[in-house]
Amino acid sequence: RCIDSAWRAVPGMPRAYHMQFLQACMIHTVAEILYVVILTLMVELEVGPRAMQDNLKEEGWYLMVTLLTDLQRGFICRSLIRRAQQEPAPQQPENSESVD
Repeated sequence: RCIDSAWRAVPGMPRAYHMQFLQACMIHTVAEILYVVILTLMVELEVGPRAMQDNLKEEGWYLMVTLLTDLQRGFICRSLIRRAQQEPAPQQPENSESVD
């Protein structure tokens, strides 16, 4: 909702930029999810420096909250992308100039 509201607050932004923005948000979310999963696997498999493993074990709750938040953001981005793809393109008046 926040992502959608931020986009709609920019008047005159071309529709293609909307899709690019949503896709960039989705890519960022997937990258964060992969990062958290890799860190979790490193701790569980005891790979990497011992100090890092100890820190991550102590902050495991933070990793889980981050993972759940990123998953939620991913579902939101996915639904916004689907909705944006289904919306018809806005009609511009014939005598108006396009904004680039």
